[in-house]
Amino acid sequence: MMCETCDTWYHIHCQNINDSTYERLGSTSVAWVCLKCNGPNYSTILFDLHGLEATNRFSTLSDTSSLSIDSVDLQALNQPKHASSPIHPRPQAAKCARPLRIINVNCQSLVNKKGPFYNLLDSSRPDVIIATETWLHDGILSSEYFSSDHYTIYRRDRNTDTSGGGVLIAVNRDIMSTREETLEVGQAEMIWVKVTIKGCKNLYICGCYRAESGDADFVEAFNTSLERIAGSTNNMVIAGGDFNFPGWDWRDNTLKPRTQFVALHNKFGDILNDFGLTQIVTEPTRFGNILDLIITNRPNQVHRTQILPGISDHNVVYTEFDVNPMRKKQTARKIPLLNKADWEGFKQFTGGLLYEMQSLGDFTSVEELWLLFKCKIQEGINKFIPFKNAKTKESCPWVRGQLKRKIRRRDKAFPILISDPWTTVEAF
Repeated sequence: MMCETCDTWYHIHCQNINDSTYERLGSTSVAWVCLKCNGPNYSTILFDLHGLEATNRFSTLSDTSSLSIDSVDLQALNQPKHASSPIHPRPQAAKCARPLRIINVNCQSLVNKKGPFYNLLDSSRPDVIIATETWLHDGILSSEYFSSDHYTIYRRDRNTDTSGGGVLIAVNRDIMSTREETLEVGQAEMIWVKVTIKGCKNLYICGCYRAESGDADFVEAFNTSLERIAGSTNNMVIAGGDFNFPGWDWRDNTLKPRTQFVALHNKFGDILNDFGLTQIVTEPTRFGNILDLIITNRPNQVHRTQILPGISDHNVVYTEFDVNPMRKKQTARKIPLLNKADWEGFKQFTGGLLYEMQSLGDFTSVEELWLLFKCKIQEGINKFIPFKNAKTKESCPWVRGQLKRKIRRRDKAFPILISDPWTTVEAF
């Protein structure tokens, strides 16, 4: 702003004027006092701007309200502490990567629970799904429940004559992941997936289902898998699933009274201690017991853990980890706009190509003729057909602009879908 008395310019924030007030100055006449000449810029408005509360992004100037004009050093006030020129843009804070979202869900058959399962995915929007008791078999395709555009599916179905069981890990397709079958020991219902992490060791995710509370073979298999991981490098481990250890009081890390299979419970606790693992679920997941666990050797990277209503008699465990997995990036590609092409110019440009090739046919090889034809056609395409650069395609081809606008309106109307998945799932 410029003082109309002494023609001195000041930055608006040095005058305690916020951005919204400054935008309204064009249609009003607001009074403010110049720091150099102490002369007011008169206003027809019945209030003074200095009586308003405004946000000042800079430090407060010297308080001269109690000083007379004679006692103020006008030379010192000639240049305010914060000038409007030059203005250096403030560096923006680096945006933190979104935490890795993981849900641990006991399905007790996905066959007849598509609706509740889809509601759970829509409300929590997980990056990794650890599902136990899927009850899937070779006759059921993963595409019947998961879209290949969203998740990469890793399954281990029960191969015995008995029905039930089965574990599954679904990883966001943008995340680089591979299955680690070398860590899957014996017949234990266990599956391992490796996820590549930026600038860090790999992340090993395990999905487990221990059907019987007295199953000692599963505990041995789990111990062997952890030994193979620890034998290479100090990687990050996240194991989730239904471990079926109802005797553990995980809040105090002690055994409950009248616990069955005490030795097996203690052995499992010793395995966690030997490999530096911590169980982070502290709320009951089924009938007052904590059966569905999340075990990790990086508890300090747990952003939050929450219990959600489940799709069976087990609750769902929702957790977030502060890790940044390596994601697949699709390179930009050029798409020809054929409806805007200059076809007449293209025909004229390539019209003499046939005669040129016929004249050279007796003296050149087939490879040279092919290169001539290819280069001429490509030159005509680049010259007469416009292109556009397409970025990563996040949605399906049939999701057009009108539908995308409706999806954005839906997401704005329900921001709780991302911020508080527990409330959303409960609403369903």
